[in-house]
Amino acid sequence: MGVWLQRWRHWGRIQLRDALELVCIPALAVVLPWPLCFRLFRWIAGFDLLYRMPVRRGLEQARQRGWMLPSDASRWARDLRLVRLVDHADFYLCATRRSAWLRRHVTVDGAWPEPGQPGLLCTFHWGAGMWALRHARAQGLQPHMMLARFNPDHFADHPVLLRYARARTAGVAREGGHATIDPLHSKEPIQSALTAREQIMAVMDVPSDSVRSTRVVEFLGQSIAMPSGLLRVATERQVPVTVFSMGIDLRTGHRHLRIHRLEPSNDLPALMPEVFLHMDRLVREQPTLWHFWGEAERVFAPVPDQAPV
Repeated sequence: MGVWLQRWRHWGRIQLRDALELVCIPALAVVLPWPLCFRLFRWIAGFDLLYRMPVRRGLEQARQRGWMLPSDASRWARDLRLVRLVDHADFYLCATRRSAWLRRHVTVDGAWPEPGQPGLLCTFHWGAGMWALRHARAQGLQPHMMLARFNPDHFADHPVLLRYARARTAGVAREGGHATIDPLHSKEPIQSALTAREQIMAVMDVPSDSVRSTRVVEFLGQSIAMPSGLLRVATERQVPVTVFSMGIDLRTGHRHLRIHRLEPSNDLPALMPEVFLHMDRLVREQPTLWHFWGEAERVFAPVPDQAPV
């Protein structure tokens, strides 16, 4: 009985933590005006209560790679927690707010491509991007979001996290107007969307151990392997590539959507560094907005002299 009770309490603590981090606190954005909610989030993020393991991993990796001084650890920890809170809150905001919210709280630089043309829309695990999807739809685009299908077995003992992941995936599909596309399943949905003169949207900075094809690019002064499959399709079909990012002002909660349109290219070795140069600039500009510090060992994994193509 003692062992069973101990296991039950441990399981209960996991569910409580997941519920607080993914639902209870981020969903406060539904009932509070955003400026007030963000001030509350910023206050909560000052305590070592939420996202403890990913934040600790992120701090350690950033310190090891020379991007965080020990004296900055407290600020970095607060910012990493705050970015996660905002990212989760956007799921609830997008489900309950109309586009007027976007017009009030998002500054936009640049313009999306004209609708009715095939294209590749690229972003990174930096900032919080769900409102960018809403903005693209509002401008007439038809984005099909690339999103790897998750295995429920990986969520053992985390039913709250599993339900949140499913709901968020459905939310992404709702915002884009199309079912998400699993990048590891088949290329046919990608080709079909481009043939229909619609757009593929993808988060590009996926660790190389999760994709089939990569090329080497420079990032934060180091050679890393990044996915090349979608950009290869773009060069083969010579469709335009657009790089976008949704930044967060960590003082006010205001957002900044930046959109950069690139010319169509048939030169993959030239296009890859052009796209990932934007990622390098974003992380250098606001490093704590990058979600993958906790996965830095995978992102910066040693690569051969020439990564597979």
